[in-house]
Amino acid sequence: MRRRHVYAVRGAELIKIGSAVNVVARVRDLQIGSPVPLSLIAHTPIMDAQLEFDIHRRLKEHRQHGEWFRYEGDVIRVVELIQSANMDALCAFLTPGDVQVAQPHPPSEIKIKRRRLIVIS
Repeated sequence: MRRRHVYAVRGAELIKIGSAVNVVARVRDLQIGSPVPLSLIAHTPIMDAQLEFDIHRRLKEHRQHGEWFRYEGDVIRVVELIQSANMDALCAFLTPGDVQVAQPHPPSEIKIKRRRLIVIS
């Protein structure tokens, strides 16, 4: 089974944040319907597709239309976190004040569900 990725695509001054199993094919499909050139600027594997929806919820004040966001403020930060593939930092950014991880060893999998961080080891 291929892993799902969260990705950020830039077109003019907007960023689309989505998820796909085949990111290259997804960007190619988006380009077909886009009046401006698109470029893949970030992607990283994810454990749970819910992460995409948590990102959209966190960035709602920057939403232009659908899954497209103005490239400003928190959107820039999310793109940087996707580029760095730092899932711990991304999860912490998406759930400020809700992240409480108490464990004896590093987790093997991290998921966000309904604004709570769930650690599976």
